[in-house]
Amino acid sequence: MVTVLLATYNGEKYIAEQLDSILEQTYKNIKIVIRDDGSTDNTLNIINRYLEIYPETIFICPTTYATGSAAENFFKLLELNCDDYIMLCDQDDVWLPDKVEITLKAMQNAEGENSPVLVHTDLFVANEKLDIISNSFAKFQGLSPNRNNLNNMLMQNNITGCTVMINKPLKELLFTYPKNCAMHDWWLGIIAAAFGKIVYVNTPTMYYRQHGKNQVGAKNAASPSFLINRIKGINKSKEIYNKIFYHAEFLLKNYKEMLNFEQVKLLKAVSGLKNMSRCQKIKTINRFKLHKNSIIRNIVQYFII
Repeated sequence: MVTVLLATYNGEKYIAEQLDSILEQTYKNIKIVIRDDGSTDNTLNIINRYLEIYPETIFICPTTYATGSAAENFFKLLELNCDDYIMLCDQDDVWLPDKVEITLKAMQNAEGENSPVLVHTDLFVANEKLDIISNSFAKFQGLSPNRNNLNNMLMQNNITGCTVMINKPLKELLFTYPKNCAMHDWWLGIIAAAFGKIVYVNTPTMYYRQHGKNQVGAKNAASPSFLINRIKGINKSKEIYNKIFYHAEFLLKNYKEMLNFEQVKLLKAVSGLKNMSRCQKIKTINRFKLHKNSIIRNIVQYFII
């Protein structure tokens, strides 16, 4: 059984198309669990129509309050589900028919006995009408998904949550999570890098729809505007670094008994960056290989961190 966790909020425009793409998967042993975060549009009415047609496949979580963020909504879904294999799903994309089949095969090839595994894939970047903008999200964003050691994952998220599958041993490690983390997929990647394995499938398995209201969205790392926006958004970048320090502190505090000596040293170094001089920061970044995956990103990091 593969359980698909679908977080929704005011998604009436695309939710039906997304649900159809999940229901039409080549792998059929699927359960869809939805948590709505207080939609005020027609999203719940659409979901309820699907519930009537597919009562044994689609389930909706009762909610008593809105979390106010996609990350928190997904964490709530993860709290309520502990199946063998869990996939995360956004409301506005479209899955290719063999997405689950491809991802599950990669997962089962990577698993050992009780080994925590996270699998993620590439994806097509598409416009609102699903015309393809880029055949590779990783290339479009200038990411290096195979840079997935803990020192890499602490500094830069290379995982796209809407492509993720985790297994039960990894889910069991999510017994707590930082309430102010940057994004849920980043935290899952950090935990997988620390205690298990991250597997990247270099094949697009879905259309990542860009419609102007995406929670994160895709940005062309090769465009001149990418660097300009990074420089202009210096305050936002500093906020991200504060979250990076927080991630390291939280992991050290809550998982200390599970960490090895080298991991503890690494986490202390990352969390301590905020109190260092510029020279000390650069030395620490180089010593622990806390680099991002491009020259531009590293230059920006040296000046902003």
